Amino acid sequence: MMMAMPNSIPKFENLDQENKHLREELTQLKEDKAKVIEKERWISIGRLAAGIAHEINNPLGFVQNNLFALDLYIQNFSQLIQNYHLLLESIAHIPEVKAALTKLKEIEKSLKIAENMVEINNAFTQCHDGLKRIENIVKTIRNFSQNESVSEEETEPYNINICVENAIILTKTEHRYHTDFITDYGDIPLIECNPGKLTQVFLNILINACHAIREFHSPDQQRGMIMIKTKAVRNQIICEITDNGPGIPEEIQNHIFDPFFTTKGAIGTGLGLSICTDIISKHKGEITLTSKLNQGTSFIITLPQ
Repeated sequence: MMMAMPNSIPKFENLDQENKHLREELTQLKEDKAKVIEKERWISIGRLAAGIAHEINNPLGFVQNNLFALDLYIQNFSQLIQNYHLLLESIAHIPEVKAALTKLKEIEKSLKIAENMVEINNAFTQCHDGLKRIENIVKTIRNFSQNESVSEEETEPYNINICVENAIILTKTEHRYHTDFITDYGDIPLIECNPGKLTQVFLNILINACHAIREFHSPDQQRGMIMIKTKAVRNQIICEITDNGPGIPEEIQNHIFDPFFTTKGAIGTGLGLSICTDIISKHKGEITLTSKLNQGTSFIITLPQ
């Protein structure tokens, strides 16, 4: 009497399902691991930035103090010289004084003292402006580094226009020689958000745009352009970032936000826009893009008020 063979098909089906489940879990683990590494990288960058800001801030302080002191001293000397001139002019009727005054004026003219005083004042003004810009950059780096150490769950009422402006300042080295920024900040309300994380989103998008523009526009062509516009529409805050770079081919646009997808070859991690999507999603917002080849790309970020 022959025994019936057990039906093994359900077992194979179960194995297929288990294998599929294991593959999905492995993919998720890889993605989670990559995001943790990327997060640690940003935290490390934040710590490094804080150290650099601290090192810059110390010499910046005494340079500013010394410059203010020098500026004051020059003004005092200028005032003293003017009073000497008034005194000499008042006694110019004395022949010996008149001859000395004429000689003094010839010397001042040959040395271009009047022009030099104007140039000195201009130089001090430019130095003060330059140091103020450095101070703003240091302040922005400090804020960014502090926000990187803040938990993702911590939020506060904040104006995202400030986040955008901070991202632009941090992107200066990427766009100074080849890209112009045009900003159109709307009158928008404060929203409950994590400013550091939103700054990270804007920074990532701006750096990507700068890299694309730099590769697309040769030095003899017109400069690149990135326009940032913010506005409040129907209980939503909208930020649109548009560049005139090479655009994104239509066949890969659906993959731009996928983890590990990159168009930068070996130098890209493929996590930047994926993390941006995650950050915006945690703010209950949305990030989309429109792009045309050789015409540019627009990223539209929508956040609830």
